Amino acid sequence: MYILILSRTFDTSTANVIDWLKHYKIEYFRVNESNVIKVKKISISSNLFFEIEIENKTINLEDIIAFWYRQSNFKIYSPPLEIK
Repeated sequence: MYILILSRTFDTSTANVIDWLKHYKIEYFRVNESNVIKVKKISISSNLFFEIEIENKTINLEDIIAFWYRQSNFKIYSPPLEIK
């Protein structure tokens, strides 16, 4: 379980927040606009399943306890939609 942070690479405010998270031993994963974000799988049924890949790390929506978006311009790559 961790906080997902989307921010600009050299954003001072984000760095300050991360220092605070480290101090309190709160897990986080930071993504910058230079990182490549790929949608791996989205499954909608009785349970929503959403998985993305960022710099070869797979992230499942269920593992994120909080999300912080701070000023950025992201490009997200998604596979073609497949309906089963």
